[in-house]
Amino acid sequence: MKRMAATSNQVKRDIRRRRGSILVLLAFLFVSILVMAGLVVDVGMAFVRGTDLQNAADAAAFAAATMLPIQVSTSEGLSRQAQAVALVEDYLSKNDDGQSVLVGVDFEDTFTDDAEGLLYTAVRVRLERPVQLLFGPIVGINSRTVSRHAKVRIEAVIGDMKIAPLGISLERREATLEGENVAITFDTRDEEVINGNFGSLDLDGGGGGATEFFDDYVNGYDGEIIFNDTDHLIEGQTGVLFGKALDAFETRYDACTHFPAQGGCTLDHYVEGCPRIIIIIIHQRVTDKPPHRYLPLGYAPYILQKFENKSLYVYPLDLRVNVGKTQQLTDMTYDFGLFRTRLVE
Repeated sequence: MKRMAATSNQVKRDIRRRRGSILVLLAFLFVSILVMAGLVVDVGMAFVRGTDLQNAADAAAFAAATMLPIQVSTSEGLSRQAQAVALVEDYLSKNDDGQSVLVGVDFEDTFTDDAEGLLYTAVRVRLERPVQLLFGPIVGINSRTVSRHAKVRIEAVIGDMKIAPLGISLERREATLEGENVAITFDTRDEEVINGNFGSLDLDGGGGGATEFFDDYVNGYDGEIIFNDTDHLIEGQTGVLFGKALDAFETRYDACTHFPAQGGCTLDHYVEGCPRIIIIIIHQRVTDKPPHRYLPLGYAPYILQKFENKSLYVYPLDLRVNVGKTQQLTDMTYDFGLFRTRLVE
């Protein structure tokens, strides 16, 4: 009996020891699970902060891109770079909680323009911010730094624009931009006029005449135009169209409702999308005898400024749009001042 009692006591002591070991193991597992859960929370919090930082970088890069294109290594270019950086800093000061740090604003993707030389066409904004961890200190990690960047590029618009059935030569555009008077006029005395077509183009090749020309001028041509392809030339519009051109011009000019105290949109102040802003074909003539045919090189935004003495006056713009097919500006691309900003990184 004594032997049996001793055995029973030994078993009880073994059970108590094992029970204590299990409790220690469970406590260790509980702490480990708690630490892991805490680290998951910290990782999630860092992810959220990273998402917020990315949104800030995207918006700041778009703000800086309003200064593009920027000349490389010129006093004006350096001034525009400084303005771009100031726009980023201004955005962060007004829309951030003060924790984000501006690491840098980089200007990239150079493009050679015949008139302005080497240009930057993209801007990259780099941000970072510290994230204080809630559970990381348990394992000796108090904080981590989240870094994000965004790159915005301006690109040449090459499609899906409402184009007016008017055209000017590349040489004429460049000559007017280099001179003091940058207006393009369309009238019977205009050197752009050939056989009375007043610079007008038959964009669809159907020869629709005055009625079609008027509609395309007022509403914009919505068909496809192939650029820089000798298999897709455009013919000059034939017929007496100047009266229709004046009527269409007056219709679009009077449709402007902006800046009523200043007489509507002008070269000095305008609203994107205003009826006075028209898109005009830039081309090269490839035939010497009628019917004249043109190679379309691209198109450019102009603003209808005035009409007097039966002449139309339009002025070139640098215009950023949010529609249209685009391609990256390269040394083989004609830059006619019609851009779209796009987030590329």
